[in-house]
Amino acid sequence: MAMLDEIRDKIGAVFSDTALFFSEATLTRANGAGGWKDDAGTTAIYPCRAMLESYSDHLRAVAGIPDTDVKVMIVGTSISVDPLKGDTVTLSGRRWAIIKVDTDPARAIWTCQARPV
Repeated sequence: MAMLDEIRDKIGAVFSDTALFFSEATLTRANGAGGWKDDAGTTAIYPCRAMLESYSDHLRAVAGIPDTDVKVMIVGTSISVDPLKGDTVTLSGRRWAIIKVDTDPARAIWTCQARPV
């Protein structure tokens, strides 16, 4: 795994000093209770660097991706947790609910399908 860690660190270093593509964002995760309990639980907030990208019309048609969904790409070294389905990302003043999460073997970039909240 050492080689994958090196790749992740190098990619993270490239994007750590530039805001050209990736902007400051926050990932919010609900913790604790839910369901029938009155306790709403807590939320944890994790800063990260991310960018939004649109899906191509072809991919939307083939994969059945709704027009409102976007691709949120998060730099792996910019966040202290792994993004999960159900988390929300705030980027450029808008909130997005993560519905699907993928990454590369080095976990350098997290690619999330997200919907507006």
